[in-house]
Amino acid sequence: MAQSRRRKPVMSKSGKQNRSASPQSPIKPPKPMTLPDEAVLNRRFGWLAMAVLFAFGVYLSILYFGHQVVPNSDFVAFVQTGRSMWSFELPASFKRAPVLGILQVGLSFFVGGQHPELTAGWLLNAILYPILAVLLYLVGRKFLGRAAVWFALLAILNPWLLKWMRHPIAEIPLIFFMVLTFYFILRRSRWCYFFAAVTTMVRYEGAGLILVAFVLDMIDSENFRRRVISFLYSALATLPLALWLLGMVTNRKPGASGGSLPYISNYGAEFAKVFQVFKDFSSFTWQVSIAPLMATTSLMSPGQQMPQNALAFQFPTSDPRSASEVLIYQMVGLTQIVLLISVALAVVYAIKKKQWRPLGLVMFAAIFFALHATRSYTLIRYAAPMGWMMLLICMYGLRGGWILLQGKIQSDGQGRIPRPVTIGLQIFLLSISFAWLISLGKDFSYLPRYCQRSVSIPYVAAAAIITVLLISIFLYRRKGFLALITSAMFTCMLMVSNQFALARYVSNGNGDIEFKELANWYIAHAQPGEKLVTSMPHIVNLYAPKYKEDFIRKSSLPGDTFAEFIETCYKRNITYVAWDSRIGLAPNDTYYKRWKMQAIQPLYKSADVGPFKFIAQIKANQRRYINIFCLQPQTAQSQKKPTGN
Repeated sequence: MAQSRRRKPVMSKSGKQNRSASPQSPIKPPKPMTLPDEAVLNRRFGWLAMAVLFAFGVYLSILYFGHQVVPNSDFVAFVQTGRSMWSFELPASFKRAPVLGILQVGLSFFVGGQHPELTAGWLLNAILYPILAVLLYLVGRKFLGRAAVWFALLAILNPWLLKWMRHPIAEIPLIFFMVLTFYFILRRSRWCYFFAAVTTMVRYEGAGLILVAFVLDMIDSENFRRRVISFLYSALATLPLALWLLGMVTNRKPGASGGSLPYISNYGAEFAKVFQVFKDFSSFTWQVSIAPLMATTSLMSPGQQMPQNALAFQFPTSDPRSASEVLIYQMVGLTQIVLLISVALAVVYAIKKKQWRPLGLVMFAAIFFALHATRSYTLIRYAAPMGWMMLLICMYGLRGGWILLQGKIQSDGQGRIPRPVTIGLQIFLLSISFAWLISLGKDFSYLPRYCQRSVSIPYVAAAAIITVLLISIFLYRRKGFLALITSAMFTCMLMVSNQFALARYVSNGNGDIEFKELANWYIAHAQPGEKLVTSMPHIVNLYAPKYKEDFIRKSSLPGDTFAEFIETCYKRNITYVAWDSRIGLAPNDTYYKRWKMQAIQPLYKSADVGPFKFIAQIKANQRRYINIFCLQPQTAQSQKKPTGN
């Protein structure tokens, strides 16, 4: 009977037992909707931020692909080394490390055209640049958290980085492998030694990364065995460099120009000269890191350059914008002080928090700086790798300084600095950034005259910032909304501000275009077998490879005077001589003296000089041109005496 009185379970229409209707199973309330935790949100933000950065990097790679028609003159030396390595032969010179040439020549097998190796060099930089943007974010995230996306955007829009991205030489691959090595150092991966070795064989300064990786491993190693393993890895990483230097020593040519060994001979100059180089490289480090972020339309004035001592820079009082421009340049000068203070704060904060990885970056930056600041001469492109390092150290130091100033955060979220003060500072910075952005935007008309191709960059950069901002708002809702808006606006202002420096330094890609036109002139006018002397035959060869044997390097001809040069030309059966203003108007340049350009200095005139008949001038602009002369037969001028020294 008890079983007959038992209520039958209620069945659903599908035939399944409906447990919620049973009196013996209590109704469970629905689970409350939970938001993803912070780690999940950060992971989603990271992937989306990397997608934005990669897309922006692809845009820049496409935009500037082939923009610089004539490459830096060092390009050919890297390619020659690469050809030798692919042919399994010893290179004629061990001056250039081999990795870049190997990559460029290897990639040239898959591309065609008149100059496949040059195209391969452009393509290599175009491939690396979007990946570099992502790597900068991944490295910066260990220092700055989510704010690393702003660092990465600023870093890949650095005018000097984009300037050298267009040149197929060592700068972009060097920076790429530097950042990649630091990515594995921050992950505490042994792969850092492999990529440090690769970086070293892109350019020799990369050897400092091996030392940094070893020192950090010594700090992290818990026992003697791990320290021994780290030592073995570092020794293996230095082996390629050791073998390459051995080849450099055993194959050096006695009496060759540039000293007994490449680069090593650049050290040991007198103190006054080294001190001047130290000052120059210090200025270059500032110029390639945070100075472009404060550039203004003053750089659009003809002949105007970024001042090395901005605090002492003055503008004409007749300029109606002179007051605002002087104020801006005073702020630019202030950034030099900010840079020094932020580096000090980065060191103090890293030591206090025992964050050794940031100190590793500071250590490598110091090594890199010392290597170049103590040479007998330097160039601003040598400082290009300092740009991303100093910017990251600066942002890390400012962030660390703020955290130290705040002190311990209480349970209510309050630190040492009252919340109203923090909010007030954010509103002030937001207002200043917005006002500055508006004032700069009205001067965009200056950009096309210097670099037509760069006109779209401010708008695409602003779109990237807005996209990151919307992603942050969507993921984190209203958390830190004011700080997020302020950082986005400030970053946008800095990115727009550096467009004036970018347009000036990147230009319209016509640098050294006169040498390409020289090749075209030779093809159109020269007869087979007629020889032409030029300071850069290796560049002219790129555009007239069929006539490679007919282009003679000026430095290969003996003679210190004009008369001796004439005599040599007759002995070598020279037909044409091309005097170029690139080096001919730079008497203080190292290569002017090394190539003995004073011997042909009388040819700077666009008129007949001694036995040389002026026949054409190739003119790129007022400062860049080539005078072409034809050497008259000796019988026709035997009675003439050459002029000049």
